[in-house]
Amino acid sequence: MMTLTQTERLVRKIAEVAAHPVTDTQTAKLAHDYAELCRAANRRLEQCALMIEAGQFLQALQLSETVPPLMDLITLLSFRQAADWRNYCQAHQLPWAEPFYDKYIRLLNEAYGKGIAGDHPFYRDYRRAVMENDDARAFSILRVIAKLNPSDTNTKEEMKRLEEKLLRAKMESLRQVLAGGDPVNIQASLEQLEASGLPVPASHPVWQQAQVARCQLMLRRAEELRRDELWQDVEVVIEEIHSFATRYNVRLPDTDADVWTALEEWATEKRAAYEAQQDFRRAVSALEYEADSLTTQRASGATFNKARALAAVSSLTAKWTEAERFGEELADDLVVQYKECLGWLRQQIQAAKRRQLVIAVVMTLVVLGAIGAAIPSAINRAWQRDYEQTLKQLESVRNVSQVESLLAGAPDSSKTNPKLADSLGKARDFMAREKGLKQTFDKKLDALKQIATAGFASSALAQVGPDRTSCGHALGLLAPEYQAEGTGALDAWDQRWQTFRNSELGHALNRAEEVATALNATNGIEPVRAAIPQIQAMLSGAVPLQAQPPALDQGLADRLVRLTNKIESWTATSGKWEQAQAALVSASSLDPYMEALDRLVLSPFATVAQKTAVEGIKSLPIDQETLLGQLLLPNDRPAWDSLTNVTGWSASLMPEQPTSQEKDLYFKLRDDKNVRDVNAYELITNARPNNPYRSHPIFVQGSIALDSSGLESGMVHDPALYRDSLHFVHTGYSDWDYIKIRRLYRTLECDSYERLGLGDLIDATTGNYQKPILQIFDQLNQENKASAVFRAFVTFKLLAVAELRPAEWGFPWCPSLAAHIQALTALEAKEIQSGDWMVPERSDKLEEPLQEYFRKARANPLEKQARFLQQLVRETCAKGFVFAGFIDETGTPVLRPISAPAVELYGWSRGGTARLLLRKAPGGEIYTTLAPFLPFSPLFAFTGDRRELLLQTLNAISYPAALAAPILPPFFEGAL
Repeated sequence: MMTLTQTERLVRKIAEVAAHPVTDTQTAKLAHDYAELCRAANRRLEQCALMIEAGQFLQALQLSETVPPLMDLITLLSFRQAADWRNYCQAHQLPWAEPFYDKYIRLLNEAYGKGIAGDHPFYRDYRRAVMENDDARAFSILRVIAKLNPSDTNTKEEMKRLEEKLLRAKMESLRQVLAGGDPVNIQASLEQLEASGLPVPASHPVWQQAQVARCQLMLRRAEELRRDELWQDVEVVIEEIHSFATRYNVRLPDTDADVWTALEEWATEKRAAYEAQQDFRRAVSALEYEADSLTTQRASGATFNKARALAAVSSLTAKWTEAERFGEELADDLVVQYKECLGWLRQQIQAAKRRQLVIAVVMTLVVLGAIGAAIPSAINRAWQRDYEQTLKQLESVRNVSQVESLLAGAPDSSKTNPKLADSLGKARDFMAREKGLKQTFDKKLDALKQIATAGFASSALAQVGPDRTSCGHALGLLAPEYQAEGTGALDAWDQRWQTFRNSELGHALNRAEEVATALNATNGIEPVRAAIPQIQAMLSGAVPLQAQPPALDQGLADRLVRLTNKIESWTATSGKWEQAQAALVSASSLDPYMEALDRLVLSPFATVAQKTAVEGIKSLPIDQETLLGQLLLPNDRPAWDSLTNVTGWSASLMPEQPTSQEKDLYFKLRDDKNVRDVNAYELITNARPNNPYRSHPIFVQGSIALDSSGLESGMVHDPALYRDSLHFVHTGYSDWDYIKIRRLYRTLECDSYERLGLGDLIDATTGNYQKPILQIFDQLNQENKASAVFRAFVTFKLLAVAELRPAEWGFPWCPSLAAHIQALTALEAKEIQSGDWMVPERSDKLEEPLQEYFRKARANPLEKQARFLQQLVRETCAKGFVFAGFIDETGTPVLRPISAPAVELYGWSRGGTARLLLRKAPGGEIYTTLAPFLPFSPLFAFTGDRRELLLQTLNAISYPAALAAPILPPFFEGAL
């Protein structure tokens, strides 16, 4: 699919073709491209309409907003002459497309016109995409929201953030593709990036480098087309290259520029030859038509008068001359036909003359007698008429000498004839004007000769060009009979000038070319910078020697062009180097700085060390997200994305609603009878003789009650019978064995379940979560009545629920949780089954170690730790880091002015991680290096006071500093 810019160019070409038809090949290509574009847009429009009718509004608008935006594309394709173009294509059997269906356009416009509020489901879809880290889908939805709710400023800000993030990722991907060097992959990556609609800065070095690679690939294709003599296809390719180079300000390497120029010249020559051939064919067709027409009239016995015959001769010879102008051989039969027609026309002219002569003789005989007396007067009038006509004819062809002779032979009687005297006066004016032009030329030529006689003094060289041009112009104004002599004299002077000029200009070029040997990047920037003005001064001094006409010697002209191009190239190269260095120093943020690094290494002046250092920088994901992540959450990579948008964080440390999977896991715990409804009973033995049973406690799910047999019964687990496993079975007791069954208490575990609110984690009314699981973990650690085995069991059951969405339960903010779970696992708590606290062998083995661990765990509140770290990181991100400059390859910080001088500067170490690199004493000037730095690492300054921020957060959360020290992020190392 074309971009909007390419579509606009296509439509503009079609509009031009409609006004001025071009070749059939070009018209056919335009028709094909336009029809394909219209069909693709029509298919997309139909899909959008079908989605809208099915109620899938978001999907329809997302498809519509896919680049290029559908409504913008349709607007371009529905240009003013679209109907005329369609009719033209149909009439000439060219590809064409149906107009866009009004109903579908109306449906799409209505969908856009509905508008939305901040609680629309589209916002929920956007948040879900963000949670799933699907930036592309999130951006696509935001584009739709921005269209439907333009007043939402938050959407615009988030769009800008996502846009910048996606652009950084795509530019990094493009850089890696460029490093791979595969032209096809580069072309594909460029097209994908252009199709994304992201606003790529045209001056971005990676973008520029990719455009150069694309143009080079197109040049190779054009060269292949040239080998196949497909000059019209070459025309299209070189026009595309020119379009890309102009749009993106691409400067091709000199060798590629020469190839492009050669291809353009070849295609231009082929175009000229083609058009000349077309003109020749039209001229031949016109000649054939004229000759056929005359042949037909000749065959029909037509008779021409003199005027008609002369006009026909003029027309026929003009067409013959036009056909001959091309230097092509004409068909023999056409040549014969032309000569026959010309001969016949001449016969017609002679016949017409004879008819006029006969008429004249007859008339003469008739009137001879009448005019006999008037003969002298008539002769005089005839001579006067012929004299005047001769003068006019000679003046019209600017025959000065003949006019001068006629004037000299004019009789004295002519002075008394007013009419003749007027003609003579005009002739004398003509003579004066022509003589004046001759004198002007002679003076200008004499001035040139004086310069040559003086040896072409340097003081006069500046005048040579204008004087020679003026003299040549004066020569062109001379009468034909003066031209030959004047041309010879001026050519002689030109020869003297060429001899002098070639020698002087050759010496000047030799000196300049010798200085130009310093124009080499291996010499460094300073020699190049010094050589450029020297060469420019030399070339400037040689400007008078380059004046034309006469034409400059081709060898010297070529050397001059090469040297001039070389100067322009190295001037631009050195200028770009200086601009890149200046851009590094003046960069106000990270993105311009990284772009400046790209420009720096593209320069031939960049040293191997600089290129290696920048390559090291470019191999790392250097951005605000990574800086914050490595300094604040080094062990939680998935959470880094959220650090640049802390306003969207939830402080509840729990998700709002449970998922179906979470519900299944939680309900198994909630509905477990072993933790909800178990009572302890005592079996009191009957004191009858030989009774083998002894009094002992049992556990009952629910309660003991009389059954239908009159026995006290229930679901009983008897630890005396099952010491190694849990067995609740329906059991009845008779008073023969046990005289009484006494209820002791509800198990402490069931009390704890109720006291901790484990059955109310999910609100029965709203279906939402009611408390953070980290809070329950803390309660389990603090519990001192229920068995430790039970507490460990519940911990792992709740952990299974939370591990489905650990980030939303605040686990990344609680580093001690991992150690907590690891310690419990080491004590075999992960293998505890429901009711193991009622199994003697399991309880005897696990209870004491777990009790001891839980006593220690009470000292480290998990929920408070998470709230402390979350608030600490949130406040740090809210204050943020400001780009402060960079550290050069020598280790010297190059800093930009910021509001408050930074005492500490952060950047990337040689290990590839962000950390504190430089520090200076308050009020000091010199920074101390704290870690091996990565050359050209950007530097950042924290806009707050990290120690003060840490202390404020500790106080706000009431979290002990002693507990905070081991878990502090790298950014806060040494702050306590």
